[in-house]
Order: sequence, then C-alpha cells, then structure tokens
Amino acid sequence: MFEDHGSTRIDLACPHCRQLFKVRLRKLRFGTDLTCRLCRYEFSAQEISRRPEVQNALARMQSIVRQRTEQAKPCQPGDVAAS
Repeated sequence: MFEDHGSTRIDLACPHCRQLFKVRLRKLRFGTDLTCRLCRYEFSAQEISRRPEVQNALARMQSIVRQRTEQAKPCQPGDVAAS
C-alpha cells in the first residue's frame, strides 16, 4: 500500500483577498469549490487550476503516485529482476 498523496496540501492565495491557506491537492485535482477562511470568498478550483504552482504540485503528485503504483505491482512470471 502507498501513501495517499491526494491528501498532500499546498499553500494557495485567495483570488479575492490574497490570504494564503492550505488546500488538499485532491480538491484541486477534482475541481472542488473552495472557500477562503478569511473573507469567505467562494471560488472553483478551476479558477486557479492554471496557476503554475498548482500545475507543478499536481504533476509532482501524479508522478509520485505513478512511481509508487509501479513499485507495488507484483512480479509476473517470466519477469527478469533488475540488477
């Protein structure tokens, strides 16, 4: 089993008041609606999905999950062990 990297959080700035708050990558990945804890501004994850920091964090998460998934695959008959 591997760690759920969708639970990983990143800091984001509210598009309205610029207050930083932590958001789970899973919410960003699935386009969940978000609410700023300071000003209560509601916005969609899609509004910020093109930000470079969001794209980078999601790419890192997907890469880690892919690596962990490949490592967790059981060996198939006939597989040659890497040396």
